[in-house]
Amino acid sequence: MNAQYLLTISLIATSLLAIEPASAAAASASSYDPSTGRTTTSTANPDGSHTVTVTDANGNSSSTVRGKRAPGIYVGDGNGGYKRYDPPAKPPAGPTGISVGDGNGGWKPYNPPPKLPASASSFDPETGRTTTSTRNADGSHTVTVR
Repeated sequence: MNAQYLLTISLIATSLLAIEPASAAAASASSYDPSTGRTTTSTANPDGSHTVTVTDANGNSSSTVRGKRAPGIYVGDGNGGYKRYDPPAKPPAGPTGISVGDGNGGWKPYNPPPKLPASASSFDPETGRTTTSTRNADGSHTVTVR
């Protein structure tokens, strides 16, 4: 497990060093795992790729060239490698133009609760009439005179 972390740190360090201009000297980083006797060395290549060399306790080496990654965010793939992270797309927003989390890592449109009908009344003592204005759920108003 520690070897995986050491390799990850080496690869991250090499990736950061690979950002330097091509005119800079080839960057490299290495790590040693005393529990296995392995030395892992990562060397940046001028084309943006890097070469990873693993040497075991007996001096046997194996090298792998890793291609340059496309820009973006990468996460562990569960197999010791990396995969590109593509966040879930936000759905079209609801009538308010707002999307909210659905509680499962996704999104859902926000639909506000309907407004309750509201009303106001006024009484005219000269005519004895009561005028009532009621707001309907769709936003319109109904005016009643009695």
